[in-house]
Amino acid sequence: PKMKDSKLYYFLDQLSASQRRGFADYLASPVFNNRETLVRLFEAFSYMIQDGAPLSREEVYEVIFPGKEFNEKSLKTLMSQLFNLLKDFLAFSQYQKEKVLQQRLLLKQLNQLAEQKYFPGLKSKASKNAEKAGLHYSDYLYELMLLEDEHDEYRKRQPNRQEYGMVEPSVTFLHHSFLVRLLRQRIRVLNQQAAFEQTTNMEYLDGLLQYIRSHREELPIEAEVYYQLYDAFIIPGQPQVFEATRQLLHTQVKRFSRFEAEELYTCLINLGLRRLNQGDLAYLSPLLEVYKEALDFGLLLEKGKLLAHHARNISNLALRQKEFAWVETFIESWKGRMIADYADNT
Repeated sequence: PKMKDSKLYYFLDQLSASQRRGFADYLASPVFNNRETLVRLFEAFSYMIQDGAPLSREEVYEVIFPGKEFNEKSLKTLMSQLFNLLKDFLAFSQYQKEKVLQQRLLLKQLNQLAEQKYFPGLKSKASKNAEKAGLHYSDYLYELMLLEDEHDEYRKRQPNRQEYGMVEPSVTFLHHSFLVRLLRQRIRVLNQQAAFEQTTNMEYLDGLLQYIRSHREELPIEAEVYYQLYDAFIIPGQPQVFEATRQLLHTQVKRFSRFEAEELYTCLINLGLRRLNQGDLAYLSPLLEVYKEALDFGLLLEKGKLLAHHARNISNLALRQKEFAWVETFIESWKGRMIADYADNT
């Protein structure tokens, strides 16, 4: 088989130029690799990828072992070893980006070392950093649960501990994380239905949703945002529920990461558009408000420009409500920052 048909070549070819340079540095470090033969093998593959010059298996082997007789088994072993190092490198690269994970694993190591002095301060810092990390709210709660688990381990080593007090915060975080994640996933399915006119059977979730309904007062406000959005999806012909959801999301949007806020507003927009397409004009005014708010928060932009379909929808909604002066101001203020196909046709 040709070298270009190998799994190793395929994955190396998927890397960006900067990632390949990073992998070269990774291989050059004695911490991760002490085999020069793997460095030469990588160089041969890099030559094929960068220059588009195919090399036979025999030619690659000659690069690694000059003057030696070709050995297929030896080459396969080296390719397997290099592929394993590539997987390690990709995982390590991702780990370097996961600051919250790094801090949690540090706490785990401190527990294993039975460290007493610095653990509380580092745990507090890890919790604050998790809050700033831009995670989905359910993921943030789950991360707090894992941090609290490590804190529990620390407190078990302290005198006069109270066992119940130790596990309660962790259980609460896990409970809320699961319920918010459940609502989020259900809303994603309903949003797909709103956008593509699909139907999906989700009866297996009804029991859990019934539990959420009966315990809403115990949930954090972020969970209430998800629950009201869920209600807006499942209760047709109730624009007041849609409006209440809009108002709640508007007041609480800063509690969410930008990505999560964008997802929530997109779901609300898709729902409003579906109700309008079904002929319910009562959604006209609140949907325009949703668009205006999302625009103010910068959630409808791509690389600083307003997406074409959003621009058209906003203009059409405002025109249907006879807000002619507002539409004129909107177009004038955004014409230099719209997607070209819309700006050119305005």
